[in-house]
This record gives sequence, C-alpha cells and structure tokens, in this order.
Amino acid sequence: MPLDIHQSKVIKLTKRLSDELESCDCGSQCKFLNNGAKENDPNQFAIKLFDVEFWDAVGAYERQKLAAAAGLAPPVGSMITIVDEASAKLLYGYETCVAVELTDKDALEAYQLKPTDDTMREWKGPHELRRALRRLNIRGLVVNDLQDEDTFARFAIRADAKTTMCLGGDLHKLNVRRWMNTLVCIDFGFHCVLTNRYGPTCAGFFRTLT
Repeated sequence: MPLDIHQSKVIKLTKRLSDELESCDCGSQCKFLNNGAKENDPNQFAIKLFDVEFWDAVGAYERQKLAAAAGLAPPVGSMITIVDEASAKLLYGYETCVAVELTDKDALEAYQLKPTDDTMREWKGPHELRRALRRLNIRGLVVNDLQDEDTFARFAIRADAKTTMCLGGDLHKLNVRRWMNTLVCIDFGFHCVLTNRYGPTCAGFFRTLT
C-alpha cells in the first residue's frame, strides 16, 4: 500500500541525535542513527535519515515496508520528520529495526567468496533473496522523484501495472544482514530498483504532485 504522507512522526533534533548525526554510518543516500536500538528486537527502532529529497525517504520506506511484510527486510516503524530548530531545517527518514551484521562465515556462505576475496560482488549462489525481492509487487510504490520545470513542485514517480521495474538490486555483502537468523536486505534506496535494459517508459508510471 502506498504511504499516507501525512502519517509521519515529528520529533525535535535533540543533542543526542545531533551527536549521532556527526558520527553515524553513512550510505550513499542516507545516514543510519542507531538510536539505542538493540539488534533483532522488533520493538526497538533505529532511524534512517535521508540527505536528499522527501520522496526518496518515502520511496525507501515503502519498499522496505513491503519487503519486511514478506520477511525479506527488518520491520519498520513510522516515517520520521526531524525538526532542527536552530537551522529551521527538516530531515526526513523512517524507523527501522536493526538486523545483525554478517560474520565472515555468513559472508563466505551467502556470497560464496574465498577468504581472500574482499570485493563487494553480488552473490553467485542460489539467489533466493534476490528472486524473492524481484517477485514483490511494487505497483503504487515510489520509484523516483522529479521536479516540475514550470512550478518547481516535487512530484513522485510511482510504479503502475505496466512498469518493468522490480526490487532486488545492489545486493552486495554490506546490504545483506540477518534478521532472526534469516538473510534480509537492509538497503532500499534507489539503487535497489531494477529495470529492463531499455528503461521504464512513460506509460509505466503515474505521478503524484506534492
């Protein structure tokens, strides 16, 4: 189900969160704040915050929520809007449970790597996780966002019934962890969205104005 964008939890940027932002783990799209959450605890949430546009946070949240319902990702909580009152800046993200990082043994088994192979290749094994992600129906979910050239309004690109797109990309070993002893994907930024080699067509999408 597409997200009701008004259902977002609003919190102030506290000193603790601000300190975490200064020293947090950063991916190509988001910052991960542990927020005191324990691994494999469905009742505790870390926070993923996005440095990019609001719709990128919405898209990642919707995709992870869909995958989590299928047991392919850690559970999520609410969308989050953090208000930095000092700079009047808004930070967008969402709550996510914390999965366990792969051990060397896990990585060797899941990715079939030799102990000396430290490349971040996508795994060569049975591809169960990738196949399961590709089978998810992403109709209605945000897959991109653009800006109207005339009004400068941001709008979301959502997949419709004709889309050729699916999930399952970017499954390198840093984006796979264990949740309750099951291999799951933890990164649902735009890199996880796959399309055919010709790319999506305009007929495959509809847009939602902000």
